Amino acid sequence: MGGEGRKMPRLGGAGPLAPRRRRASLEARGYEALYLHMIEGAALHRMVLDPRGRPEDYVIIETNPAFETQLGISRESVVGKTSREAYGVPEAPYLDLYAEVVASGKARVFETFFPALDKHFAISVYRPYEGHFATIFEDITERKRAEADLTEFNRRFRNLATSVPGYIAYLDAATLRYEFVNEAFVRSFGPARGELVGLTAAEALGPEVYALARPSLERAQRGEKASYENLFDLAEGRRWLNVNYSPIFGSDGKVESIAILGYDITELKRKEEEVRSLLKEKELVLREVHHRIKNNMNSICSLLGLQAETSRDEAVRTALIDASARVRAMLLLYDRLYRSEQLGLVRALDYFPPLVDAILEDLPRPEGLVVEKSVDDLVIDQAVAQPLGIILNELVTNAMKYAFPEGRGGRLSVRLSGGSGPTRLSVADDGKGLPPGLDKPGSGGFGLLLVSSLAEQIGGHMRIEPGPGASIVVEF
Repeated sequence: MGGEGRKMPRLGGAGPLAPRRRRASLEARGYEALYLHMIEGAALHRMVLDPRGRPEDYVIIETNPAFETQLGISRESVVGKTSREAYGVPEAPYLDLYAEVVASGKARVFETFFPALDKHFAISVYRPYEGHFATIFEDITERKRAEADLTEFNRRFRNLATSVPGYIAYLDAATLRYEFVNEAFVRSFGPARGELVGLTAAEALGPEVYALARPSLERAQRGEKASYENLFDLAEGRRWLNVNYSPIFGSDGKVESIAILGYDITELKRKEEEVRSLLKEKELVLREVHHRIKNNMNSICSLLGLQAETSRDEAVRTALIDASARVRAMLLLYDRLYRSEQLGLVRALDYFPPLVDAILEDLPRPEGLVVEKSVDDLVIDQAVAQPLGIILNELVTNAMKYAFPEGRGGRLSVRLSGGSGPTRLSVADDGKGLPPGLDKPGSGGFGLLLVSSLAEQIGGHMRIEPGPGASIVVEF
């Protein structure tokens, strides 16, 4: 048939169809490799029609290896079966859509949730030839869950941003344009959300407020947190705000956005001002109290001095002079408290050197006496400074009375030092020394007993150190 002399081309021969067949063979092998190694699942189906020619199901003809990976169903369990048999469902999945593709030849792409497998899929379907259709699909369940989580997060964030009693906004770090603002921000800085989102910070805030915010914005652009407080003219009136800027970094480590969180601190500022006012009033009252105490003590000193001058009994006269000196030590303390910038605290350099000078003025001073005063720059509480001043008065007075008999000269050293360890007050002289038996606390006359008692009152102790002359130390 076909006549003598007609030759059929040989497959792979040198005839004119050979190159075309080789190309087709190579293309077929390429498509086969793609089909076998693609990560998406693929399946070929044949549409099944009922006696009246209407689609009623489809048969799975072939699947690729990724079919099993994507669906978790083996190829052997589905090939040659209808969709109802393969998936165990009462109706063929997506039958109307697939039938439309088979009838029209127009491809479709859609996403769906398949309840039988409890998975989400992205599906592409097309008609390779008459009565058949192919599907290429990908399991997108994790992506859908992530999208759902993100949607829920966004919903909760917006609810939080709406209900929180503060000002929340997001800026693009590069352009400083608003990407999001909450309702509180809108109410205070702009009449409508749409009029703020998309504007730059300079456009939305105006030149004066932007000038205040700019240093903090620039720090946030560099990846640093920043904040500031200022009085703003808002829709609600003049309000104090604390505004915080936090950089938000992208996956590349660069600043993508700037989160803004502002709080109304007007009431806090008002209360702080009330507290400052009350403290100032309290300081004025305390200064007035110190002033009156100082005046009363001055009167007591004068009365004691006058009584001493009129007394004929030497012992009584000495006791009155000693009492006057003790009161003078407290008087000097109150004078320093009255002048101090820190109420209730005394600077040691302002209190102890003048106190030594005041004590020496009331006592006979031997000719050639050298007085050394070494005081560290300490700040001492009033509760400590007062007994410490009386201690210093007792020790210096005793040294001047007993260390240098017959008016001979010598050296008197007063030192107050403090650092990481205990604070140390020492009064030492190179005089004749202490009488026998006065080598421990608790011994001696009223003066040393008073010193020991006051040392314990400020949490310290007194000790007598050996050496030429007398050396008494109080540590606390």
